[in-house]
Amino acid sequence: QPHRVHLASLLLLFVLVVAIRACVDTDPIDITVTSSSDAAGLCRQDGSQCPILIDVRTLSEWNAGHASCAERIPVQDDRSRIAEVLTLADGDASYPVVVYCRSGARAGSAATVLSNAGFTDVTNGG
Repeated sequence: QPHRVHLASLLLLFVLVVAIRACVDTDPIDITVTSSSDAAGLCRQDGSQCPILIDVRTLSEWNAGHASCAERIPVQDDRSRIAEVLTLADGDASYPVVVYCRSGARAGSAATVLSNAGFTDVTNGG
């Protein structure tokens, strides 16, 4: 059983890295996963909605390199920007959202902010 969980965690990490690398600029960033459950919503093999990718880092971090398919919306610092995420989700708070930063700490705060605002499918991408 522990080996099966470890294998599943490694598989999810691999899928996350491949998915993020598919939309990264020439100056890639290092996006990590804090747990196997964090990656669960990123790649959906069943053809359901691809998630919105939200970068919650500082402007200088963003300018140093970011995923090309990401939007920089640091909702953990400015809750009024939650509306921008809702607009990207076409008003659907159940739309999948993945938030990321350098270490996962700000992404965790942003995920909490979005969840508290009614978003139901938010993943901390690290």
